[in-house]
Amino acid sequence: MTTGAPGRPGLSFESLLGDGWLPLLVARHGRTTANAERRMVGRLDVPLDDLGRAQARALGRRLAGVPFQAACSSPLARARETLDLVLDEADLDLPIRIVADLAEWDQGVLEGRLERDLATGPFAAMREAWKQDPASIEIPGAEPLSGCQARVLAALESIVRMHGPPRPVLVVGHQVALASALCGLVGRPLSDLRSWIASNAALHVLGWREGTWRVVVFNDTEHLATLDGSVRPGAA
Repeated sequence: MTTGAPGRPGLSFESLLGDGWLPLLVARHGRTTANAERRMVGRLDVPLDDLGRAQARALGRRLAGVPFQAACSSPLARARETLDLVLDEADLDLPIRIVADLAEWDQGVLEGRLERDLATGPFAAMREAWKQDPASIEIPGAEPLSGCQARVLAALESIVRMHGPPRPVLVVGHQVALASALCGLVGRPLSDLRSWIASNAALHVLGWREGTWRVVVFNDTEHLATLDGSVRPGAA
């Protein structure tokens, strides 16, 4: 993995063009009120807040002029709204595919709870175990993290095989779902999940070629630099 600034000028996906690679520009959705509150969101369908909408528009300005062939989004409202604002701001008219398997990890009984409320009481031991190894715990009512990873990886494979190189594809998704997939793409265990915490509306650049994946850029936030409070990794 390498990090860097993929923005205009000098978007890092350009290094993938012309050599059989398909660039995927993958973004986390913009901020929601629940993210600002540090609330566990998961499958709860919440909209962007005002800052989240500004973040999405900033991302759109960053991506203006990129020769995308298509765009894909999770079905959850915060991802779809992010994509709509990006396309509007970038003045892009693209075919849009809603991909159910890009949805966020289902967090079971934790959904809707504030992170600070998990520090004590019945969820405290679960919270500490999560910090040590997210893949090791069982949350009542939650999707197994390995299952989340498998479906998001399958969704990404479906996207690249449907579209193919060389023109980029834009993808909008979620924190834990994308982090679990990134672990898989680079061959790391799910215990490394917390190494892949991204800011809202951050941009990742991935490359795919004949079954091989590259993570070129992770958590790029150059486009958010002028927005107060934007660059802070948040709750899922």
